[in-house]
Amino acid sequence: MKLGLVAIAALLLTVPAPPAGAARAVDVATVSPAESAVTFVGARPNPSHLGTTLAYALPGPAAVSLRLYNVAGRLVSTLDTGMKEAGAHNVPLTGRRLAVGTYFAVLIVDGQKFTRTVILQ
Repeated sequence: MKLGLVAIAALLLTVPAPPAGAARAVDVATVSPAESAVTFVGARPNPSHLGTTLAYALPGPAAVSLRLYNVAGRLVSTLDTGMKEAGAHNVPLTGRRLAVGTYFAVLIVDGQKFTRTVILQ
């Protein structure tokens, strides 16, 4: 799958702030399976030198796809996919095989799309 830079920018710029109770960026320590909505923390630490962890939480079992795209919109890696149980999930991202730069982590949960920026230095 290839997303153009314009498509990624449009996605990031046209998505309004989430309504109360919707997905939001929070500290990894506060991710709780008791949340009523999907929570995509994104990368921590960010920026990172050697690697980072992408964290998300699900309120219930769900089909999940977590993929990493470069700024050209090319799929770099599929980090997590399949049915996942409710609760907090941490996915390691090792920067050893990736070039220094900016990437987009795209989490799709039951058709809902969440995007976070990942910076590798």
